[in-house]
Amino acid sequence: MTGSGQDTVLVVGAGPVGLTLAAELVRQGARVRVVEELTEPTTQSRAVVVHPRTQEHLAAMGVLDGMVREAAAVTALEIYAGHNPRQPDRRQATGETRQATGQSGGQPAVPQRTTEPAATSPSTPQQTAPPTGGQPAAPQPTAGQAPPRTTPQQTAVPPAAGRAAAPQTAPHRPAVPPTVGQPTAHQPPQHQPTQPQPVVRQPTVRLDTGRLATRYPRILDLPQPRTEALLAERVAELGVQVERGVALESLKQDSGGVTATFTSAAGRERSRYAWVVGADGGHSTTRTAVGTRIEGVFEGQHFLFADVAATTEFAPDAVRMFAHPAGIGGAFPMPGGRTRLLFQVEPPPPGAVPTIAETQALVDERAGGAWRVTDAHWLTYFEIHHGQVPRYRHGRVLLAGDAAHIHSPAGGQGMNTGIHDAVNLAWKLALVSTGRADPVLLDSYHAERHPVGASVVKQTTRMTDTATDRGLRTLALFLAGHLPPMRDELISGISEVDIHYRHSPIVTGHAGSRRHPRPGDHAPDLPGLRTADGTPTCLDELLRRPGHLLLTAVQDEAVLDRFRAALAGLGTVVPVSRTAATGLHDPEDSFATHYGTGDHGLALIRPDGYLGLITREATPAAVASYVQRLLHG
Repeated sequence: MTGSGQDTVLVVGAGPVGLTLAAELVRQGARVRVVEELTEPTTQSRAVVVHPRTQEHLAAMGVLDGMVREAAAVTALEIYAGHNPRQPDRRQATGETRQATGQSGGQPAVPQRTTEPAATSPSTPQQTAPPTGGQPAAPQPTAGQAPPRTTPQQTAVPPAAGRAAAPQTAPHRPAVPPTVGQPTAHQPPQHQPTQPQPVVRQPTVRLDTGRLATRYPRILDLPQPRTEALLAERVAELGVQVERGVALESLKQDSGGVTATFTSAAGRERSRYAWVVGADGGHSTTRTAVGTRIEGVFEGQHFLFADVAATTEFAPDAVRMFAHPAGIGGAFPMPGGRTRLLFQVEPPPPGAVPTIAETQALVDERAGGAWRVTDAHWLTYFEIHHGQVPRYRHGRVLLAGDAAHIHSPAGGQGMNTGIHDAVNLAWKLALVSTGRADPVLLDSYHAERHPVGASVVKQTTRMTDTATDRGLRTLALFLAGHLPPMRDELISGISEVDIHYRHSPIVTGHAGSRRHPRPGDHAPDLPGLRTADGTPTCLDELLRRPGHLLLTAVQDEAVLDRFRAALAGLGTVVPVSRTAATGLHDPEDSFATHYGTGDHGLALIRPDGYLGLITREATPAAVASYVQRLLHG
């Protein structure tokens, strides 16, 4: 469905955000044109982390299976605080034990090395192209304006809007300290000398993903070029051709549409569109064209990013972060024995080129030499700013991903947040661009996603600042190490499974109780769900159908027909019961248990997987009221 015209949506940018948006728009019935200034896809690894909530979205799109076959799966985030993980620990060496630090006993750590050979290699040229599709980049101010100079402040940040409390979906597994006098990998036997010895340290805090309320309790690490390739394949399957080497020059909008001017090798082109979405990264031309700018902290933080071949005796089961006084560091295992390293650094001299030797020195300083870098696929410096645009919608032009918000790479949330922007916007824009909904529906995109973007900016800024402030670091990690609910909240926030839209103007209904999901929450999966012929299924598969999904315990066909009429062609009505001849078979009664809908309720799940309506009293009037609010405000 590629094209141009008054009924077409123009997507500017073909990174992960733009490709996700294009695929979802077409899946929901819209016409799309995608243009990208770069003549070829990036070969730089850039964003590598795919969080659990993003995996749920990609599963509904039909992309996740291919990603799983290629990616490295990790099941924990380990944090090492203010120390060398391979230096002696006096308390461990003398037989003292650490209590309730948040990690399970016997977790992988780095054994002591006896030699530290220096790594040498020719330097890799510095990459200067701005990152797109969720990676941090410097903001592009409005032409003729310098970015404001503000001073970052460290303040207590209250729980952000759009974040749900961390779910308690699995029993807590407390750390079990070694028995006194019993030799373990982390406690020498009693007859050994009591003075400090080089021993293996466990992480200060280990955050396991197994407790997350998601069908996919893991993190996938995959270089961005492969993520883009998988998304591009899906876009092509849906009939969209990405037009490369086409740069947006200007936009001019009126009440009836948007006129866009492009330049390419073929010359200058001018075309008319109903709607435009800028997913063109941190230096967004679309953002400049509508006269807005990133607002936030412009005292940039500098990072060295390295995609390298490296040897390590760490198991590839966790992302590892190093909260060092000199700056935060991180190591992300990737497929094929590669590793993504990132380190906060002092501002490099103009034109400086990072080298393997410099990367190894940072590994030695921040991570105790736990990796030996042997080759580099990509080395670059990035200057990171923190902020977002005041509004995500500007008439007929909308902004998504790095065009709307930029922040620290801590937590690996940039690309994920942008993909969530795209999934949230696509189904709404599809309804509007095809004439089924009034344009006011698009205001809910800003209402739902702007608070989430603000929360991510605050959270990642706080993570970076805390890593380098000894007092804040000590307090935060002490609390995380000793309070299981705080650990759950931290990993839920980083993985973005706690995002909700409870305060959205387009959700309605009532939760069954405090322990059940509310309108605007992400719809929980239903264990044991089967189709009428006995085939196992899940919500991700059900959401592959375009439109809303209405699940109900009501079995009366006449009432179900009235539900279908009230839904007005916006989706599918599916009855759920323990003894289903049609609809879905729910032998474990998961629907009533997990949703609190009882024997007469319903849950109306939006195309992005969030609950638009939930109620214990399912009536066609309730469905009709929701549809009216959605389509016409």
